[in-house]
Amino acid sequence: EKAKLIRPNRPSSYPYFYLIDCKPAYEEKTMPDGYTLDCAQWTAAANNLNFRKSLYYGLDRVKAVSCYDKYSPESYVIRTITPPNFCAANGVDYTMLPALKEYTETDQFQADKAKEYAAKAKEELTAQGVSFPIIAYIPYNAGDPNHTNIAIVVSQQLEELFGSDYIHFELEGYPDTDFLATTRRPGNYSF
Repeated sequence: EKAKLIRPNRPSSYPYFYLIDCKPAYEEKTMPDGYTLDCAQWTAAANNLNFRKSLYYGLDRVKAVSCYDKYSPESYVIRTITPPNFCAANGVDYTMLPALKEYTETDQFQADKAKEYAAKAKEELTAQGVSFPIIAYIPYNAGDPNHTNIAIVVSQQLEELFGSDYIHFELEGYPDTDFLATTRRPGNYSF
């Protein structure tokens, strides 16, 4: 009976994911390259479904994970927060249950679909008076070279996909000491 309870391990015990902060709390400030972080601009964009879908379909997770493992990054990519082989119900892996199966089996990176959603978002947000490019603030854990590299790769990949007239990323390194307490928990981020 115990053999039925044993699940294979994933390459990592942690699932990593990006959050879109729909109500950020960072201070408005001008960054060294002249762009201004503006919570109101980001909040409007983040609360637009088409904008969020553009990022969802535009993020190439394999490129990001290549910072950890350049030889087999696909083995690290998961498409749900709950990792495969974490738990099962009636012999079916949780990620393969009907509500999640489509996400588990579908590659989210779809550049054409991402660009379609970006065009819709730009039209809707422009009509609301939002100016472009949308400035996305990404604080990252500078104490971990992989986090630094992933922040750079993700920002460059999305800017190249959508163009600098749609989105621009501002990256800022924070020490690893109390990283989450100074960034995510107080809403000091966009993405």
